[in-house]
Amino acid sequence: MREIDLKIMELEKEIMFGKWLAFDPIKDHQLKVRKFNIEKRKLLDAEAKKNNS
Repeated sequence: MREIDLKIMELEKEIMFGKWLAFDPIKDHQLKVRKFNIEKRKLLDAEAKKNNS
């Protein structure tokens, strides 16, 4: 498996199984998904920048 895929899987585990972001389970899941997508995009952008340098 590629290194970036492993980093994404670790990020997903860290966010999804981390502390609750909201008391309501549905809202909590929505916030976690939003946070995961933002952090994943940052990770992919950093990886692309590193590879282009």
